[in-house]
Amino acid sequence: MPPGLDDPTTAVPWVLLHGTPLGPRVWDDVAADLSRSAPVWAPDLTPTVDDPTPQRSLAVGLAAQLREPAHLVGHSFGGQIALELALIAPRVVES
Repeated sequence: MPPGLDDPTTAVPWVLLHGTPLGPRVWDDVAADLSRSAPVWAPDLTPTVDDPTPQRSLAVGLAAQLREPAHLVGHSFGGQIALELALIAPRVVES
């Protein structure tokens, strides 16, 4: 997780979740704009081939890394991960 994302003295961070077959770089322009007002994190969400529930597995991994609520923005597969994250760890979802 990038420094400052779990710093309670900053604004609520943005977590940008990409779709497949895209990667975190798809968010570069959006992240540049959002980072003017709050920390931004765009993690790599490449699923493993043999995982029957990759959305849930990736959401569990994100939940373990997020210590404070965040604004989740998901595109396609990333939206599915955001929904899973909201179901398993609502404490980390601001919006």
